[in-house]
Amino acid sequence: MALDDITDVQLAWIAGIIDGEGCLSIAEKYGLLYVRVYACNTDKLMIDTLVSLTALGHVYLRKRGGNHKPLWDWFITSNRDILDFLVKVLPYLVVKKSRAKMCIEFCRIKLSDNPTSDKLELYYAAVSHLNERGVKKWQKTSLRLM
Repeated sequence: MALDDITDVQLAWIAGIIDGEGCLSIAEKYGLLYVRVYACNTDKLMIDTLVSLTALGHVYLRKRGGNHKPLWDWFITSNRDILDFLVKVLPYLVVKKSRAKMCIEFCRIKLSDNPTSDKLELYYAAVSHLNERGVKKWQKTSLRLM
């Protein structure tokens, strides 16, 4: 199946997986910025369904020690594939909609005639801030008000 053949219900399911189990980020490696789109889960059927529906990405098995189940990772690595994927699921995203919009713009710049634009650094900083772990100062204040 290809992205153009996916139904609205399937796109909504995929968006739910990305919102709940996935990650949209802009990372740096060897001084180069790139977008990462991935989802991981211990249920291989979920990951296989993502691959089957989108015909995108690569799947990796992460074996973990102790009493942990194996973890399956699904990655999309191509800027063109990421752009096409995010444009399709964007209307259905809730939690990660703002990150998706920034990643879309990032990919558009990377695929343009000026892939070294200063805007790439701005998108990198903004998405990194959204993906920070821990309770933020403003969140602590709102939690106290509840």
